Amino acid sequence: MNFKEINGEVFYYLDNPTEIDGNTKTPLLVRYYQGVSRMGLLNADLVSEQELNEERIVDNIIDGRIAMYRGSNKGDSIHRLEMVGKHVPAESSLWWLYQMSIGKKITWPSFDYEYAHMREGKVYRVSKKTKDETVMSIDKWLKVASTIIGISFYSEPKLKVGDWIKVPLALYEHDLVCRVMSIYNGLTTVKALLTGEEMKLINVSPANCIDPEDIVKSLASPEMLKLLMIDIDCQRGTND
Repeated sequence: MNFKEINGEVFYYLDNPTEIDGNTKTPLLVRYYQGVSRMGLLNADLVSEQELNEERIVDNIIDGRIAMYRGSNKGDSIHRLEMVGKHVPAESSLWWLYQMSIGKKITWPSFDYEYAHMREGKVYRVSKKTKDETVMSIDKWLKVASTIIGISFYSEPKLKVGDWIKVPLALYEHDLVCRVMSIYNGLTTVKALLTGEEMKLINVSPANCIDPEDIVKSLASPEMLKLLMIDIDCQRGTND
């Protein structure tokens, strides 16, 4: 599906140009009728090749026969024109599809995934926990999106005080679970959960964040108890 944005408004191209009548919904994207036909040959004689291929927006059709161009007091008979694109209403499922097609990420309140985005003509959903992607066809997306309320642009998360993160350090045999204590000028102060040790880190990524629920679950595991003893031994070795 191909789109065109004109001054903030989005249109999608039809598979084939279509005739216009007095009931055709506006705004719409048009060009002069082309082809080996009486009207096509007439248009080719009356206008330049550049004007023949120019696409323009029609805002309304007067008396069921005169198509008026946007930003102009000029119009043409609908019989000289053909519709090449339809208007995409803002925040409709098609509009959000267009936003993804130009690289935007989107989300919505009941979404079980981090965000949805588009790549190579397919819609991908990214898991909040694993960051794995699942694919969805465009047809399925349009069907599902038409029932969704509250779609919005996705904002990349930013690290904040109180977040829990995993800190990989060569000194330890495992990643440290730490809480963010302060952030200032790219310098992040964190405090290790098991040892209370404070460290200053540079340019910590939000991708290192972990879910507090996962921390609670892991604390009750034998593996975590073993890691706790390792941390204690490391601290003793450091203090001696």
